[in-house]
Amino acid sequence: MITCVLLNGDWVEGTPVVGEKFKKVNSKGGELISYYAEPEIPKLPTSITKRAFTRRLNPVIREALRNTTDEMAIDIREDLNFTSHPDLSDPDLITSLFYLVYAGFMTQAESDYVLNTPVTEDEV
Repeated sequence: MITCVLLNGDWVEGTPVVGEKFKKVNSKGGELISYYAEPEIPKLPTSITKRAFTRRLNPVIREALRNTTDEMAIDIREDLNFTSHPDLSDPDLITSLFYLVYAGFMTQAESDYVLNTPVTEDEV
């Protein structure tokens, strides 16, 4: 088989570039088969169950949020109660965690852990 790539609109023998189309031609002049250099890598999920999200918060943070009189923190807690699968890439959630750091409910390292720990199968 010969590998061909598009160069200036013509198929020429060459090495494919990631993400660009190429084709293989068999030695008998048979059917041309088109491929892509690499399959698209599936995105990792960013939504996790509410329980998985809660487990990412240590018990001290959870207790502080349950007992707080801080109205903004109460709104954040209530908002989390209304979602079944918090999305770790959601700008509103990221802003909420930023506020919780600012207000002293959690450290920046704890916020980073919640947002940046890779999602596992049992969290989806």
